[in-house]
Amino acid sequence: MTPYSQIEKQPEIESTFNTVTVYQSAEITDKEVVRLMDYVDHNYQLSQKNKIAFGIIAREKRIATTDLSRTLQLSAEERLRSYVDNLDKNHLITKGGATKGAYYQVNPTLLANAKSNIVTTLKTIEPYVLKALIKEDLHSHSMSKISEIASRIPDVDMKEIRKIVYSMVGKEVQKKGARVNCRYYLI
Repeated sequence: MTPYSQIEKQPEIESTFNTVTVYQSAEITDKEVVRLMDYVDHNYQLSQKNKIAFGIIAREKRIATTDLSRTLQLSAEERLRSYVDNLDKNHLITKGGATKGAYYQVNPTLLANAKSNIVTTLKTIEPYVLKALIKEDLHSHSMSKISEIASRIPDVDMKEIRKIVYSMVGKEVQKKGARVNCRYYLI
């Protein structure tokens, strides 16, 4: 999700003695996501909850289950399952990972069927490919912090990079230093 400070058009605030009015323009940031939503709306019977969840997943390209719950503002009692079960049954989304590391993304077959021109991004990269990319990065830039690796692989979430690097420590990667000043290099 885009931080508030990065939104191009800030809200306009109009204040009088008795009222405060805030105007926020509604601009579509990704027209291809809207086209995909239209295709899904015409070809599948979905509830409002399903449409909301699908729209968020399509906009983010790939989203962790915890982040999706937070975006939907679900409390601990409410279940994410009611939002995504029908999407999964209809093969509109794919689920990867397990438990807290699980994520959802739009099914690539659906993208092909919808003839959507959604821009390819590294957000949907498979973990083994990301691991190879990180190894290649560390080969070129030895003694790097995770934040430095993340800056060179722009589309991938830092949490994903951190998870992969931590799993590689001791096997393919060594670390030097502790906590904030920890640097990684290939064995």
